[in-house]
Amino acid sequence: MDYNLQSEWSFETNSWLDLYKSEYTYNVEHQRLTSIYSYFDEESSQWLSQNMDEYFYDEYGNRNIEIDYTWVNESWEKISKDEFVFDYSYNAEDLLFPNEYAEDYTFSHMLTEVNYFSWSNDWEPWSNNVLYYSPKNVNALVEVSGLTYAVYPNPSAGTVWVESDHPIQQLEVYSAMGQKVYHKAMDSHHQQEKLSLQTNSWIKGIYFIKIKGVNGQMNTVKLFVE
Repeated sequence: MDYNLQSEWSFETNSWLDLYKSEYTYNVEHQRLTSIYSYFDEESSQWLSQNMDEYFYDEYGNRNIEIDYTWVNESWEKISKDEFVFDYSYNAEDLLFPNEYAEDYTFSHMLTEVNYFSWSNDWEPWSNNVLYYSPKNVNALVEVSGLTYAVYPNPSAGTVWVESDHPIQQLEVYSAMGQKVYHKAMDSHHQQEKLSLQTNSWIKGIYFIKIKGVNGQMNTVKLFVE
């Protein structure tokens, strides 16, 4: 077991006062199994449990389930659950994870989706987050399966051009958090090989341009907005 202790200095008592404590348990493979969060109650001079996170892993060591509990009436009660979905054909080391996940989790494979559930006698779905990727070494020109896409200027703070050597059927743009910020679909009479995006109103950061060609193949190019 491992733990972190948070304290503050009291000038009245001229000593450190305990505030919060986080305790962690691990399995033999050094994977975290639980995180228990407590606070120090001055009246009883005891540590009182507050919340707990429980973690589960797949056969490859990816954390695929996280369950949150709260301490009520001397027992742990479920609050929420996160389920992580992976594409095992890609290794995590070859990808750039969105910051939300890169800082908190260690994955061996491509995380493609996070499903969120709340507890009310049973698990009820309430939210979903889909992740999109580009290769780790991305520049403005990407060639996939014989199709070439150019995104320029990249980085950009205004107009961005998306150009292909084949007509573009559909164009979608997602933020690093998986939120769709742009969508345009063209019928067969209005498909073009060059389209423009106006990014001046977008929040600075990383975006993923999802391009669908006439052959139906989807490809993703990363865009930096300044």
